[in-house]
Amino acid sequence: MIILLDPNALRELARQWRLFAAELREVLARAGGALSALDWDTRVQTGVEDDWNRARRLGNLLLEDAEATARFLERKAQEFEETDAYCAAALLRGIQSFARAHGGWESIFPPRRPSFPTRRVVYYEQLAVIATGASLPPAIEMVILQSNFEAQAISDSD
Repeated sequence: MIILLDPNALRELARQWRLFAAELREVLARAGGALSALDWDTRVQTGVEDDWNRARRLGNLLLEDAEATARFLERKAQEFEETDAYCAAALLRGIQSFARAHGGWESIFPPRRPSFPTRRVVYYEQLAVIATGASLPPAIEMVILQSNFEAQAISDSD
């Protein structure tokens, strides 16, 4: 199974949770300030004190969860990056050892030889002779120089 995950997307989500926590903290502070502005008799008569205590307790629980979620997302982003780097390095070591065991990359993936369409060139030469009546100079034979500087002629196959 392949998991595609951008750690920066997790970090962005963590940032959004932190923003939410900060806004919630501000709302709780404003609500607490508004409650403090009420006199004691008004708070008791309306029963707002009990409602506020319950709302503040739930708000603080939500605040703690938001901050914990942000920390969790940050930690998972870091863990994913570390795991990804470890697995990428292990995969590279495995591929390199496979290549060494099979004689190197050149034996696994032999170099491509460029092919030159010799027959097509001969047909064009014949067409030119028919069209103009003039004979053309002979075509130059192509040679490939390999990395060890051995020259080999290209066959006439397309």
